[in-house]
Amino acid sequence: MSDRRNPLTVHGLSHVLDVCRQAPGLVEEVLVEGGLTGGEGGQLSALLEGGAIRWRRVERGELVRAGGGQARQAVALLKPYPYLSLPELLAAGTGRSLVVALDSITDPGNLGAIIRSAVFFGALGIIITKDRSAEVTAAVVRRSAGAAAVVRIAKVTNLARALRELKGAGYW
Repeated sequence: MSDRRNPLTVHGLSHVLDVCRQAPGLVEEVLVEGGLTGGEGGQLSALLEGGAIRWRRVERGELVRAGGGQARQAVALLKPYPYLSLPELLAAGTGRSLVVALDSITDPGNLGAIIRSAVFFGALGIIITKDRSAEVTAAVVRRSAGAAAVVRIAKVTNLARALRELKGAGYW
């Protein structure tokens, strides 16, 4: 499976392990090169052998095709990112929650860094616009250190309207 067909990939043992633990429903398949032993490799091996996540052993060439030249030992191929609507995002909240609204963040690296910070600070989710915004891609997942796989992201057409809806729902 090439990166062109499924642009959402995570590579590196720690990132693949995190995604498999935190968001197994987003994982389409894990590709493993060679044996996974000791430390994170052993933990990933035990998780994969549990059977909840589809995986297979591959040669180095297929691993590189799927995850890029930096791919080592394991690559997680993720399903298309499940964007939410604003009402779906708000329904997931309980009590006082932090929601991060982003306007025109077009650089994937910046979006990934913001996602990583938002998850660290316990944000319920992130709001991005359908136009003039970066989407969740492999670069965003890598820059977010895997956090993009576990955060809720809502896509809206009009950010000003979304902010009014947030205000109406009790957000400040």
